[in-house]
Amino acid sequence: MKPLLNRLTVLAATLASAQLASGAILVLNPTDDSTIRTNTLNQGTSISLNVGDTLDTTTDNEFLRSALAFDLSTLTGATINSVTLTFTVRVAETGSQNATMTLNLHQLTSSFTNGGVTWTSRDGTNDWTNPGGDFGGVLASTTGNPNTAAIGSTVSFSGATLAGAVQDMIGGSLYLLVKSNVENIAFRNLFQFYSSNQSGGNLAYIPKLTIDYSLPDAIAPAIVPPTNPADDATGVLVTTNLVATFDEAIALEDGGTITIDDLGAGPDTVITLPDARVNVVGGTDLVITPASPLATSTSYAIWISNNAVKDLASPANFFAGISDTTTWSFQTAADGTSPALVSTTPADGSTGATPTSNLVAEFDEAIAAGSGNIRIRNLSTSGNTVIPVGDPRVSISGNTLTIDPTTDLGWADDYAIQIDAGAIKDVTGNAFAGILDDATWNFTVAGAKVLAAFDDRCDSVAVPPLNIFDKTRTTNLLVGPISSGRYSRSYLTFDLAGASAATGETTLVLSPEGTEGNTSSVPQTFTLFVLGADWNGATFPGPEGTAVATVNFSPATGPDDNRGISFTSAALTTAFNNAVGGNLHLGIKSDAEGSGFRSFLFLASLEDVGLEPRLNYTVASGGSTFASWITGKSGVGGQTAVSDDPDGDGNDNGVENFFGTEPGVFSAGVVVGTVNPGTGTFTFTHPQGALASDLTVGYRWSTDLVTFHNDGASTGGTTVTFSTVPDPVEAGTPTTVTATVTGTPVQKLFLRVEVTQ
Repeated sequence: MKPLLNRLTVLAATLASAQLASGAILVLNPTDDSTIRTNTLNQGTSISLNVGDTLDTTTDNEFLRSALAFDLSTLTGATINSVTLTFTVRVAETGSQNATMTLNLHQLTSSFTNGGVTWTSRDGTNDWTNPGGDFGGVLASTTGNPNTAAIGSTVSFSGATLAGAVQDMIGGSLYLLVKSNVENIAFRNLFQFYSSNQSGGNLAYIPKLTIDYSLPDAIAPAIVPPTNPADDATGVLVTTNLVATFDEAIALEDGGTITIDDLGAGPDTVITLPDARVNVVGGTDLVITPASPLATSTSYAIWISNNAVKDLASPANFFAGISDTTTWSFQTAADGTSPALVSTTPADGSTGATPTSNLVAEFDEAIAAGSGNIRIRNLSTSGNTVIPVGDPRVSISGNTLTIDPTTDLGWADDYAIQIDAGAIKDVTGNAFAGILDDATWNFTVAGAKVLAAFDDRCDSVAVPPLNIFDKTRTTNLLVGPISSGRYSRSYLTFDLAGASAATGETTLVLSPEGTEGNTSSVPQTFTLFVLGADWNGATFPGPEGTAVATVNFSPATGPDDNRGISFTSAALTTAFNNAVGGNLHLGIKSDAEGSGFRSFLFLASLEDVGLEPRLNYTVASGGSTFASWITGKSGVGGQTAVSDDPDGDGNDNGVENFFGTEPGVFSAGVVVGTVNPGTGTFTFTHPQGALASDLTVGYRWSTDLVTFHNDGASTGGTTVTFSTVPDPVEAGTPTTVTATVTGTPVQKLFLRVEVTQ
């Protein structure tokens, strides 16, 4: 067995963080603000806040700074996210020098009063240690040109340092000072802003400290009704999981308890956390899975201690709990017996099922549709047909379940049928446990497949003739008229050394490939004939033999014809059986040879991996074995075991058989696809062969590269299912596989294909 993918694939991640009431905005106006000006008395009642230099010839050259105070007492307990201090221009200072100036915002280290602050005094009694204000480093800076700043425009300060200063002063007052970074007596450069001393329409222009903050989550999680089962529900199935959905993400606390209280005479079940029976699913769902079914016709109440469930805040808030018998109680149904499977058709382990077989399951009592899916799993090709139980392909009558695949089952393929738990129930609602593995109901379809061993084509042209018989052609096969005087025939050889004799229908299948560019859709008859020997080395027009089948066909005009051709006849079966143990040589020609119109088919050759020409044939049971497939393969030597890897490409012989690739030729095998974390899916593509009749294949998944799980299996609340396109898969057609994660998200997902004998 080889890993199909050994690369890390991240599908989903669950992240936990403290829960905050974020995004709250508080806008504060100054409790005090004033301009302090060199050699000037208190200006606390001025309608302006000034910052910069003045060339006032009466009072001599002066420097002007603005002081502001803000009350932060309402922010106790908050976390500051961002802060912006905004001023509005009151006067167009056209007398200022027409130059950009830088304004710096500082935190004052001493308080001041609006009615007493001056250049030298803080409050009219106590002086500044340093005239002009005692302040620390720059909290924030901004630039502007007072000469061109329009009335009503704004100047703002913001940044992490300012936000930090607000955070530090929460619960008290924040004192700020705005000054020019260059105070120079040589010229006038001055901003005049609105102060808090405004009235009427100018109130909107008062300085503003805008604070974005968060408060810790102090709200405990609460259950969002209804629970499952709902409170006071009756007729509850004894296998029901108990689910309570909360209004926010939750976690479980070690030491907390959850009690399933039997309100009758039975024992109570007390679960102390942590316990595998209690989990959080999807972040908000508390899921309690009883270790055994509940008692029938019994009333229950669910208790949750007040230290069991918490939110993700820091510090956490705990759910108040349930401590009575009325908040969440229910009664179970009288019938606690689930329906049981009695028999299947085709029978488990049987061989020889027909490709058109319906799938029938008989139960020990009358049944009804529940909720879930039925899976028809092709173990030979890893195809997985998922059918919802309510689909028209599923019918129920009495105690009989019938599944009509609508698409014929694959010849010689092994199948397993799976049924989700709960997809089928009895008429009182008890769920069938389901079929969750590939061993309970599996069978083999009669028939076999074999791919062409060699193929080629020969074309005719007027001068010189074009003869191609080298068995190494890497382009398409071609049949029909190409142009006036030119037409093509195709030849194939099938190695039947490991085949069994056909007991019924035999069909040659040729897939479409390529672009025709036909100018006419001339009706024509394609004839399949059998040659008595290898065609290699023959001269144009190539050998002809005994006709064994015909097909009437009209190729389409235009660039594309997405149709192949297939031949079926008793004569082909006879020719097949006559060649068993050796080679079957076939040729195909058109009766429109010689036509002057371009009207032909491009068909896939054996080099078109996944679309190779193939023979489908019925046998008594089984198909070609792995041993017959590996025999004679070039480049293999003595490495013929299923687990050997003679070409060293990482795909062992069993996987090469499944992919339809050559075990002695290095091949990539898998075409890596895409991850979609939003939908929890990973998609990839691989070539598709016809699996040997004695091999079994399956896609499997793991989260740790240690334990691998089957398709559809669940562990730790996580389920991974595989689906394929086409469905069912077809040998010769590349298969696209999608792995879908449901339930609990995973951070890592590893996928592999296992081929065993």
